[in-house]
Amino acid sequence: MFVKRPMQAILILCCTLWLAACTTPARTVGELRQAKGAMTREEFIINREYAQVVSDVKRKSAACLEINLTKTVQNGGTISQSHIMYHPKVKTVGNGKAEMTLQWDRLPRAEHDPSGGYYIFLTDIERVAPNKTRLTQYGSTYFTSHTTFDAVKAWGEGKNLACPDGL
Repeated sequence: MFVKRPMQAILILCCTLWLAACTTPARTVGELRQAKGAMTREEFIINREYAQVVSDVKRKSAACLEINLTKTVQNGGTISQSHIMYHPKVKTVGNGKAEMTLQWDRLPRAEHDPSGGYYIFLTDIERVAPNKTRLTQYGSTYFTSHTTFDAVKAWGEGKNLACPDGL
């Protein structure tokens, strides 16, 4: 393809790539499971009983991932504050199935923000045999770091891994 205006073509390419990289955070767990783009999905089989895995993930995620932050920004003479909250939850969703979710919320909320916040991390926990449990993890690369994936997996394995430094 011959381009008569190379700078215009480069600008269009950059804008297209930027728009493709921008994804709206998930409003539901289903959206997070189906998300494309800047997402990570990992699956593991753990040699532990389902109930133990759920119990450990629930205990450690409540202790480590329930985080509240206050951000103060000064722009000239104006100072504004926002509050960022991370809410982990573990719930049973079926026989031998549970999900651990992490939602990101903020105050003040934007008009379009969902109640409870956006879903940024999910671990499906599923019994596959008496001493085997599958973990399937989903997360937005914009909001969660790989340390969150590693920590939840380690907790599921029964390891007493310290809380991750960053989400």
